[in-house]
Amino acid sequence: MINGNGHKKDNLPIVMAGAGSGVITPESHLHINSPIPLAILLFSISQGFDVEGVDHYSDSIGTISELTL
Repeated sequence: MINGNGHKKDNLPIVMAGAGSGVITPESHLHINSPIPLAILLFSISQGFDVEGVDHYSDSIGTISELTL
């Protein structure tokens, strides 16, 4: 965060570590130029891990197609 007092949530670097029991491809870097809400990232991760009973997360409107889990 650029300013910790402002609690801005734009351009946050997200690090996913580990392989998730083979679900995540490690040692890869993904840079997405367009702003994506964090809710869509969290929903994409839940879909990649086949979390049951999750059909959306907050205001997510889909998944991140560039994210391969």
